[in-house]
Amino acid sequence: SGFSAKIPAVDPNVYPAPGTATATVAWIGYDAPRLGDVAGDGAAEAGADLLAGDVLAVQAARDVMPHLTVVGHSYGSTTAGTALRDHATGTDDAVLVGSPGPNVATARELQVPDGHVFVGASSRDPVSYLDRFGADPTHADFGAIRFQAEDPSRNRFMLDFADHSKYFEPKTE
Repeated sequence: SGFSAKIPAVDPNVYPAPGTATATVAWIGYDAPRLGDVAGDGAAEAGADLLAGDVLAVQAARDVMPHLTVVGHSYGSTTAGTALRDHATGTDDAVLVGSPGPNVATARELQVPDGHVFVGASSRDPVSYLDRFGADPTHADFGAIRFQAEDPSRNRFMLDFADHSKYFEPKTE
């Protein structure tokens, strides 16, 4: 794979204990760009404000501050990166998957604790090679912790747009 990941030790003061109640929110609260509009970051800029507002609302609705992880796939990683760049949301972790770029040059520009930006990209996903919106978050100088994100059924010989949609499939890394 050509890289090594140093996974930080689990801090019981930061991460919830096993068996602790958790919640998941799947957020699609903005107008994602159509194929013809995906070359610009206008939808990410507009969506970032909405995402930040909703993340802050989740926190405001809780008596105890929840551990928040924002996960962005594809252009959603651009939207998430823009939100975490521009807004202090109290997000604990950011995960960027199949990213064309998070609209920043380094992980330190995202308002999350140091060492809490994680990134995965399939070696055959052409979108992850675009570097269209900021730096490629999979490169070591970006400063994220990279994890394996391969699908065993990936095209072994060439880039394939089908591999861009396999990140959350069963039995993938």
